[in-house]
Amino acid sequence: MKKGLIKKVEDIELHHRVRSFVFIVAATIIITRLIVLIHDPNPVIHGYELHHFYYGVALLVVLTIYRVLSEKHPVLYLTLSAISIGLIIDEFLFIMGGTRNNVYYLQTLPSAIIFTIVIVLITLATYYLTKRK
Repeated sequence: MKKGLIKKVEDIELHHRVRSFVFIVAATIIITRLIVLIHDPNPVIHGYELHHFYYGVALLVVLTIYRVLSEKHPVLYLTLSAISIGLIIDEFLFIMGGTRNNVYYLQTLPSAIIFTIVIVLITLATYYLTKRK
């Protein structure tokens, strides 16, 4: 009886983590789009423009190294990794397009939504596959 109750609590926790992850990724994309519409925050260093894609990749690399070395602060890890993936998804299609203007950035919104849905589906599939085991 105890094992069944503990398993139910663990499943609820995992379900909330998946939901939180998806919400944070979507919120990051929405907030980033709003910020870019109001003001282009990309700094230019020696003629090279730093996009939020690069911040997302750098944050994800640091978080992965941290996660390998430590098991502490899983909620912080979940939050920051969701933010980094949101940053990456939001600008991935823009960078791959080669055009660097805000009109093109706005046109990538449907593609960013589709890309986000794919990430959500992968996350949910992973959740259900690990739930079975």
